[in-house]
Amino acid sequence: MLKKIIIAGLIVSAFALFAADSTKHQVIPEKCIGCTLCVQSCPVKAIQMNGNKAVIDPAKCVNCGLCASKCPVKAIIGPTEKPKEVKPAPEKKKVSFKVDINKCTGCTECAVSCPVKAISMLRGKALIDPEKCITCGLCQKSCRTSAPFGTGI
Repeated sequence: MLKKIIIAGLIVSAFALFAADSTKHQVIPEKCIGCTLCVQSCPVKAIQMNGNKAVIDPAKCVNCGLCASKCPVKAIIGPTEKPKEVKPAPEKKKVSFKVDINKCTGCTECAVSCPVKAISMLRGKALIDPEKCITCGLCQKSCRTSAPFGTGI
């Protein structure tokens, strides 16, 4: 009888461990823009980049939620959230970011906030490299003068 109770306990424990792994934060790959802010914010190094997409290792994840709070496009969902169906967007103009040099004060806040180092300073003004820019908009959010702006190509 004691053996049956121990075996049943082990089975329940194994099932609970499996269930715990499936209730961790998850990345919605269709939404991920590859900015790596989640990787940088993870205190237990549970997030890696696979190609240009973040992947969370459920065995390492401690469900702290820092990754989700840092994601600028809300591509990480918590264990109680259900992924919303991501519908393919109609063909739109690609957004790119540029800097209004008349508004730029040269403070470098936008360059510091850029997760992919797409912004450099040239003659005291910010310059965005369109090849590196992932259009996350963090430069625009960090700028006090609204010098970076999104534009359609």
